[in-house]
Amino acid sequence: MAQAQIVNPVVENWYKELETKAIFKVVAIDEGQDSIEFQYDNGDVGEYDWDSWCTTVLESVEAPEDWNAGFNGLEMDDFGYTDNDNHDPVHQGNVEDIYDLLED
Repeated sequence: MAQAQIVNPVVENWYKELETKAIFKVVAIDEGQDSIEFQYDNGDVGEYDWDSWCTTVLESVEAPEDWNAGFNGLEMDDFGYTDNDNHDPVHQGNVEDIYDLLED
């Protein structure tokens, strides 16, 4: 039997776990913490350590057509973002003051 090759993780790339048929996208790689964070196509998140990644049989795949289905019906608050300030500089102060800061 041929030995499986290790697929290098790349942020924003999609992979399929061949044993479980699960499809996921790598969303972050933290080499300092030895972690590869990913998100399944249903929106659930998970994490591999490097050893687990290397021993899991994976293949690179195209993004599924409905890859954002796990986000249907979510509101901004669901992402932990609750800042209602629209950050409109006209309402924050004088626009000319902002331009002066940029010129300095």
